[in-house]
Amino acid sequence: MKVSRRDGSATAKVLAAMCRSTSVLGRVSAKWTPQGLFSSDAANAIGVLAVEHHRKHGRAPGKGILSLVESWAENMAGERVEQVERLLGTVLGEKDKLHPDHALDLAASLFNRCRLERLADDIRQAAESNQSDRAYALIAEKGQRIELGAGAGVDPLTDPSVVESWFSQEKREPLIEYPGDAGKFFGDRLHRGGFVMFQAGEKSYKSFWLMDMVHRALIKRLNVAYFDTGDSTEDEVGMRFEERVCGWPYTSTDEKGKWPCVVKVPTAITWDKGMDVAEVEHEERTFEHSLSLEKAIEGNKRFLEKVMKTSKSHLRISCHPSGTINPAGIRSILQGWALGGFLPDITVIDYADLLAPPPGRLEYRDQINKNWQAMRALSQEMHCLVLTATQARRDAYGERRVGRKHLADDKRKIAHVTAAIGIGVTEEERDAGVCGLNYMDGVIRRGAFSSKRRLHCG
Repeated sequence: MKVSRRDGSATAKVLAAMCRSTSVLGRVSAKWTPQGLFSSDAANAIGVLAVEHHRKHGRAPGKGILSLVESWAENMAGERVEQVERLLGTVLGEKDKLHPDHALDLAASLFNRCRLERLADDIRQAAESNQSDRAYALIAEKGQRIELGAGAGVDPLTDPSVVESWFSQEKREPLIEYPGDAGKFFGDRLHRGGFVMFQAGEKSYKSFWLMDMVHRALIKRLNVAYFDTGDSTEDEVGMRFEERVCGWPYTSTDEKGKWPCVVKVPTAITWDKGMDVAEVEHEERTFEHSLSLEKAIEGNKRFLEKVMKTSKSHLRISCHPSGTINPAGIRSILQGWALGGFLPDITVIDYADLLAPPPGRLEYRDQINKNWQAMRALSQEMHCLVLTATQARRDAYGERRVGRKHLADDKRKIAHVTAAIGIGVTEEERDAGVCGLNYMDGVIRRGAFSSKRRLHCG
């Protein structure tokens, strides 16, 4: 008896994406064959109904796939109908909504495996029949890969589904959103496939901004992969996260480190031309003791159930000693998590300067360039937003705006990012708990923004 492994979960995810997303279904329709692309007859039955619907109406069927299957089943009978209906129930119950790019990558993997299995069977039969010429002809005819995702050759002039995927609203929406002036500042630059860096001197809020974005992403139930490359220990990263989620300090703000302590929480900020330092309004909160284990567990549960409104995990934290992991190592870890079903929407690397050099004998600056190039590739290959930080040169300390001239080590860093944000803070601003963000001399790949404008933050 021949036994073949089948990934039913992956098949259901791809079928669900085909039914929900017009851009996914359009790309699959362009590759669909009369024999079908799935290994399962039941999956091909659902797939062909979706493809025919797209070719006729130009859109995905959505929940209408149920009525399509019901009409199809009227002319069928027996075990095949039961198999199709059983699979359709799994497809309609699929809760994980794959991003179109992730869905196309997964579809290509399934379809190519199916094609190879069929080709192997045909070649084996030809070889057993002593038809070697036919076997080689089959390799030439059916040995090509099915390309759907990154790297696929496309023709927008003859394939409308390609253009349709480019105009997908889901691809253009920002993953992380801020209110008010901060929302106008970031715009849609925090998008999937983007690579955004923060640059500032030591202890100038780089990790604060990265953690703030992690927090906001989790509220939207986005999958977040957080890599600390040696700036902090796992305990330190964990405590910073717990303080934010629980809204409770672990370390006292009192000058002598005593409890109780008073924390000034910014509630409003005002800045007008001519002001050296923005004025910040605060709400004072008194905490009698340090964040405890019990409070942290309670806060995590409340954040998960009340804020995120889910029971599913959306966060992975991976901490490494300084200089022990490079982008290739991060990519390997992400691929391992992806096999378990965790596909990151956002990958945070805190921070880039502590990454291990890439393999090979390279000059120091070339090592840096290769790592930044690899981080950019990570955002493209994994279809996620990559956020990182880098140290500025010494002459950035105390500056209101941090720009290109403050880049340390290698200027090619900004050649790979889609946006570079400087964090400037003067001594007066630091005392007042204020900093400012600015785009570094127009280093923006998407949209226009003046580097002279500054976002004042409390």
